Amino acid sequence: MLEAIRRNARNKVFQSMLGIIIFVFVFYFGYGTFRSAQKTFAAEVNGVTISLAQYSQSLAQMEDFYRRTFGSQLSPELLEQLGLKDRAIEVLIERALLMDYAQSKNINVSDEELNAAIKAQQIFFANGAFDQDRYLAILKANSLTHQQYKDEKRIELTLSKAQESLKDAANVTDQDVENEYRAKNTYVTCEYVAFKAEDYAAKAVVTEEKLAEFYAKEGEAFKTEEKRSARYVFFPASKYMAEVQPDEDGIKKTYQARAGLFYDEAAKRQKTLEEVRSQVVELYKLEKAHEKAYAAADNLLMDIEDKKTSWDKLSATTTPMVTRGENNPALPADPRFAAALFGISPSSPGEVFDTGEGVYLLSIAVAQPSEIPPLARVREQVRARFALEEGKKLAKEAAEKLSLKQIFPSVGGSYNVLKTESFNKKADSIPPIGASEKAKEAIFANPTAGFIPSSAYVIGDAAYIFKVVAVKLPEMIQLPSQSASIRQELLPKKREEAYAAELKKLKESAKITYNEAVFPELAKGPAATEEKKEGAAK
Repeated sequence: MLEAIRRNARNKVFQSMLGIIIFVFVFYFGYGTFRSAQKTFAAEVNGVTISLAQYSQSLAQMEDFYRRTFGSQLSPELLEQLGLKDRAIEVLIERALLMDYAQSKNINVSDEELNAAIKAQQIFFANGAFDQDRYLAILKANSLTHQQYKDEKRIELTLSKAQESLKDAANVTDQDVENEYRAKNTYVTCEYVAFKAEDYAAKAVVTEEKLAEFYAKEGEAFKTEEKRSARYVFFPASKYMAEVQPDEDGIKKTYQARAGLFYDEAAKRQKTLEEVRSQVVELYKLEKAHEKAYAAADNLLMDIEDKKTSWDKLSATTTPMVTRGENNPALPADPRFAAALFGISPSSPGEVFDTGEGVYLLSIAVAQPSEIPPLARVREQVRARFALEEGKKLAKEAAEKLSLKQIFPSVGGSYNVLKTESFNKKADSIPPIGASEKAKEAIFANPTAGFIPSSAYVIGDAAYIFKVVAVKLPEMIQLPSQSASIRQELLPKKREEAYAAELKKLKESAKITYNEAVFPELAKGPAATEEKKEGAAK
């Protein structure tokens, strides 16, 4: 029985399901169980219970997302810094608040809307249209009945409608439009003096105590990359081509499934099967050959799992150690190979994956995890980085002695006064220096010729002082003609801001109780939460 389940779990239908996330975000999952009160709870929202099981699932999904995204680079310490424990419960609380809001506003999803939404999901498509058999097969594979999925989908759509309703509170005012127009069309040119950190790094006082303290805070910057060596067996599809005997029914199905490949754009017509039969036959044989190659690789993997054989007994190819993303000629050229190598768990006996040329059975031969090396091993690099960071501070202090006295016009001699290109407040950077939102905000706080911001700004490896020397003001006569487009451009951000503001109001007016044993800071209230955040930031 177990072997049958394992074999079925690797067939084509199940493979496609691995890429399906029926409920894309934790946000849309499992609200229905809120209605049954639990003795053990994570939180209560207006009398609705969020169970510890729901919270655990929410947290596990978040952690899994970050682990899949960052791999071995995600340390337990970094997970803690991300604050996922609090975020996982807050997501569930927001969802409960939205459902409560939807009920109060009579926000519903009709059967017609629900059916249309289900039939619009391309994962349920076959041959370009919704396929009932595929739909039911996918639900069955995910242990869902048609009614269960409809119920969960209705909740998802209701939550989405509630979000949109809150966003509708957004309002782009005439002043918002004018401010945006001015920001886009007010250009300045600045003179500047750069104080390079490297010129001040030699003055940095470096002690063993300071180095150790710096390394404790910045050790992640010196973390080594994970390295892996692969061992694999390749099953080329071409090896199985001769075993494939095309049948007429299979050829017709292949032609129908790939009809788009045989549309004659010039003649504006679909080519008949007879016109493209040879091409269709080759496609059919290639697909079947890949299936045979996949089955051979999968059977070998199951033999390894069942200890009928082992990697040591196979004629496997072993690669040298490589880092993630390394373009090493010793690895197979298909980029999916490297992705699979660093996606597989070190404890896994192997993984089967298909490529254009065939199928690989892949395992990790050697895994060298990333690490923060001992300070002694990287002392010189740490010392150089520490001196540079201290040099930035000293450079900023030197720059501000000039800036604060506003003696910019007299700066000369050993100071090299340069000029920026013209830029506006919406620019990604200050050309040719680099990006600094703080510097831009300071400059555009008073965009008039002769203005000197009172502070210096560290951009890259230098500190800068600025003086506005030229200003090009916008032609306000053009504002009416651009008002509509600017309003539309601002609306999405305003809608998100409105949603955040309205959700905050819902939360402030709600009765929320946290399980103090699980969330001691949250149970104490906002002040304790902010104190915790400030402590983490320090």
